[in-house]
Amino acid sequence: MLAFNHRILLGLGAAGCIAVLGFAFYLQYVQEMEPCPLCWFQRLVVFGLAVGFGLAAWLATSRRKTYAFAFMVSLIAVVGMAIAGRHIWIQNLPADQVPACGQGVLYMLDTLPFVDVLIKALKGSGECAKRDLWMGLTLPTWTMLLFCGAALLAWLAAMKAPRPSMWR
Repeated sequence: MLAFNHRILLGLGAAGCIAVLGFAFYLQYVQEMEPCPLCWFQRLVVFGLAVGFGLAAWLATSRRKTYAFAFMVSLIAVVGMAIAGRHIWIQNLPADQVPACGQGVLYMLDTLPFVDVLIKALKGSGECAKRDLWMGLTLPTWTMLLFCGAALLAWLAAMKAPRPSMWR
């Protein structure tokens, strides 16, 4: 039976996040699905998770470090859950309550300070209400599942980390 140690699990988390980002760029450039502002920020969080998992796989040599990285990855995942939850909420608004369409996120980043872009993105726009399905679920629902799974994987890896020995 193949046994996974904590660093392999963390590396798989990083690889999974990179695969999700690749899929997002496939949808954007091959399927020509333009991402809304909330999608951009969810991608940013997935990138943060990939970096967190990658650093953890590389640097988490002890149980204490693995728990610290699990906590960090969980915090990043909670931010992603909040953004994905907001996106899901906007997608389920009645048509007359959907916010008006706004400028693209790249234009806003060129013309506005980052904090203003973040605030405008979190308020949502008409583009965010569009419901694209993949395998029966909306894309923000899939990212919500990814963020939940990332947090669980980080803590599973922490539990698999070697315990310190008294005799070392």
